[in-house]
Amino acid sequence: MTRSLFAYIRDYLGYYVAANNITATVNGNSVSVNVKLMNYGFSAPHGMNKMELVLTDKNNNVLDSKIACELKDLQPGNEVSVSGTLTASKLYAGYKIGIRFVNAIGTPVKLANDTEYSKGINTLLVMQ
Repeated sequence: MTRSLFAYIRDYLGYYVAANNITATVNGNSVSVNVKLMNYGFSAPHGMNKMELVLTDKNNNVLDSKIACELKDLQPGNEVSVSGTLTASKLYAGYKIGIRFVNAIGTPVKLANDTEYSKGINTLLVMQ
């Protein structure tokens, strides 16, 4: 498929963050998460407020969250390694690990990944 230069600029103007190489290790009632974030866009996410790793139940209700990274580190072409441990009173199959990316006015945004996006959370993994 051929795209014009204008279509390319439209698609990548600003930030365009994707999550890659996602792993999770369960230990009791906690799960350790590692993910690499890559900004494929032309700018850092200046208008964003925070990015969090989240653990949700199967209905996307947040059980735990941790700040994923400093947004200033998400410079164009920069890969950022994120690690965090999330806990719940008990972990069940169907629980999800995701990222919530929120702008300065509190509106969540979608990552570049083609993944489930519900209640402002980009699902990265579903626990088995």
